Amino acid sequence: MAIPLSARSCKYEPGFRGAKGHGVYDALLLPRVQEMRCDVCDGDLKGYEGWVYRSADLYRSAERAKSAVGHTAIDIRRRTAAQGMFYLEESLTCPDGLGGELRVPGGVEPEVIAILDLARGQGLRLGHGRSKGMGRVSLEFREGPNPSYEQPPLLERIEGMQAKLRQTADHKEDAAFSVTFRSRTILLDDYLRFRSRVTLEDLGGGRADKLGALLGQFRPATRFTRTDWVHGWSSTTKLPKTPDLAVAAGACFLLVRRGRPLSPDETAVLCDGLEAVEASGVGERLTEGFGRVAFCDPFHWSQEYERGSVESETLSTNCVLH
Repeated sequence: MAIPLSARSCKYEPGFRGAKGHGVYDALLLPRVQEMRCDVCDGDLKGYEGWVYRSADLYRSAERAKSAVGHTAIDIRRRTAAQGMFYLEESLTCPDGLGGELRVPGGVEPEVIAILDLARGQGLRLGHGRSKGMGRVSLEFREGPNPSYEQPPLLERIEGMQAKLRQTADHKEDAAFSVTFRSRTILLDDYLRFRSRVTLEDLGGGRADKLGALLGQFRPATRFTRTDWVHGWSSTTKLPKTPDLAVAAGACFLLVRRGRPLSPDETAVLCDGLEAVEASGVGERLTEGFGRVAFCDPFHWSQEYERGSVESETLSTNCVLH
């Protein structure tokens, strides 16, 4: 999973606790974490990005390695190397493998399992340069939830975040939920312009139902976002796809209702509505894997750590530290 963009870690020894790093703080619920310093070495805290594995509530960074493969273009007329046209292609290796989930409607489940069995037996090629022998992977799949990847149930996540809010001075009397992008997400406004932040309308706000009425009471608060250009290739037209400006994986947003915590009935409405959004995704090009979203990610609230060496008492209350 992509590390949320709200993560902060020591400038000199970055990384999660337990190995070499001094710990990773999360600043979504406590934005003043950005004003702190590392309590191990008193170093500055900087943004910490990348990919992470999760086991229960423990996190560790995913090791990745990039290598460059060079090749020359071919002159169409002479069928030899074209002068002055040399290209480098980046390839990715991940020693611990890559993980993900595939959500399938019950009616087509047998066909999908048959396709996965075939791919597992014959192998699979991913990414660019498949015709040149690149991208071959071995496939392993299992039915049912994967505890090393699956989130806890949404109801548990919503209630966990509300409990954390009650411990936080800035949000003690508030209700809130977070939106964290698991993949790059392409968002458009009414004029087809690219957006860098999620809105309540993306989640079902403005509809004439209980979820729409409830979401209308929330307002955007803290956000951590960034955009990247994404490209693609159409196997049908054999032409490049139009580049799109996507919100980066790991972007996260906090939406808050001031002065009134969630009631049990409101929690149930929010859970039912947001579960459907998690299943379908938000934004454009959903069938290509864009728009994956998670609500109330435990990364933002599941850990507590009392800092003992800060000047301000208001900054020492239950920091989120992994």
